[in-house]
Amino acid sequence: MMKKYGAALALALPLLGTFAPQVAVASPTSSVSRAVAAVRTVRQLNPSTFEVVWHNGQVLTLDFYGDNIVRLFQDNKGGIVRNPVATPPAQILVDNPRKSVGKVRQTDNAENISIASDKIALVIDKKQV
Repeated sequence: MMKKYGAALALALPLLGTFAPQVAVASPTSSVSRAVAAVRTVRQLNPSTFEVVWHNGQVLTLDFYGDNIVRLFQDNKGGIVRNPVATPPAQILVDNPRKSVGKVRQTDNAENISIASDKIALVIDKKQV
């Protein structure tokens, strides 16, 4: 049985501000969710990156930097994944942030989509509107 780590991501979700679409992070003991937009589609861009396209046209990128590290990126004004900008200027990301990810799997059923590595799973409720 694999162990899921959701606590760090669950703690980080409130920092995303007015993050509208439904994203649920599940661990064996808890889940965190925020609701509004339903999922139109999820597509895998490469072995470690997925795009969630919401019905309202917004796009959330899930980028696995390691088997227990996931970066969520969404720019509601448009734009692709980029480094964060800080004022005053600062390098927020480390120089070589990527670690071995292993296999990232996407599973889909009538109610949700799960994107998981061996150590973390992100579960997206497809029916929230």
